[in-house]
Amino acid sequence: MDLSNIFTYENFVHLIDILVVWFVLYNVANWVRGTRAMQLVRGIVILIVVRLVAWWVGLETISWFLDQIINWGPIALVVLFQQEIRRALENLGTRSFFRPSGPSVPSEEIVMTALDQALPYLSRRRIGALIAIEQKTSLSDIIETGIALDARVSSALLINTFIPNTPLHDGAAVIRADRLVAATAYLPLSSDPTTSKDLGTRHRAGLGLAESTDAIVIIVSEETGEVSVAHKGVLHRSLKPEQYDQFLRERLIPENEKNQSDIFANLTAWVAGPMKKNNRNRSKGGDSNENH
Repeated sequence: MDLSNIFTYENFVHLIDILVVWFVLYNVANWVRGTRAMQLVRGIVILIVVRLVAWWVGLETISWFLDQIINWGPIALVVLFQQEIRRALENLGTRSFFRPSGPSVPSEEIVMTALDQALPYLSRRRIGALIAIEQKTSLSDIIETGIALDARVSSALLINTFIPNTPLHDGAAVIRADRLVAATAYLPLSSDPTTSKDLGTRHRAGLGLAESTDAIVIIVSEETGEVSVAHKGVLHRSLKPEQYDQFLRERLIPENEKNQSDIFANLTAWVAGPMKKNNRNRSKGGDSNENH
């Protein structure tokens, strides 16, 4: 078997082409998962399946009607999802696809470091706080109800946001990636009739957002200083520092995401290695022929 026929420049280009397509599809899937766009994708799949069934059975009227929806649908989608499209393009323009060689701190670690320092401070001084950390479901609607910010998350920033009698202390602060993107935001109150009656407005608001989205909401009680975390419709109350630290780390820093940033580097090295070795062998062979 001649490896020189496998590790060629043309095959390498084809492999890069496939990897780029895979990379784009992977990021699009991550973008739509848990958002309104995911429901849209499901609807499109259903329309396509119904269209194929109608064509196979011979339902001409239904086929014509679905064809009109498919033909004119993209225009309606641009209008309905203009905010999501704009946000995706903004992320595309600011995202670094090829990380620098130097070490970088993931956004999750930046947020955890800020929370590790800010929460004990707020708790000891009984400073009420409500912090929503965006996950896969977009919190754009929540962000629009507050004061827009764009600052890197830090413990000092979080503490100063909730200092009483300051312009930003009332309402919720919203974190997206490693940025504080809003303050004084309004959260929906819990609609669960079984919710305990002794919960205050801050806890009800945190639980309400956790019921309607996958956001992680941190609540610091102004009366007791206790720290609670709401996630996936469940309010975990009165957590100790080691408890909420473990809870947040398990959900903000999943194990399966630690090595994803090096996928392309490893694949490129795996493919380029044999090619370089093959080129060296060719060079040696050429030199030996010239000597003869």
